[in-house]
Amino acid sequence: MAGVPVAFGRAGQGPRGAPQRAGRGGRQATGSLAALALVCYLLATREQLIIIVVVLSSLYPVVPVLLGVTALRERLSAAQAAGLAGAALSVVLLTATA
Repeated sequence: MAGVPVAFGRAGQGPRGAPQRAGRGGRQATGSLAALALVCYLLATREQLIIIVVVLSSLYPVVPVLLGVTALRERLSAAQAAGLAGAALSVVLLTATA
């Protein structure tokens, strides 16, 4: 267990001991987007039917999957594509009946 830090390097350092450059602007943008998302969720729960808001917000794993497909060119299996299609259909059906 003592060899784990040696094998993976020390925290806060990149390859060959070089300091990592984590952009402050990226962290601020991420925090700002998270705050905006929470405010939008709060407003949606107050203004809309709570059932619709909760179901739609539970589909948050779709976003990273779509980013992986578009940005990283990942491939989807047939079952994964069917799941995404079902999620999209459920969003359409939920919003159409509201």
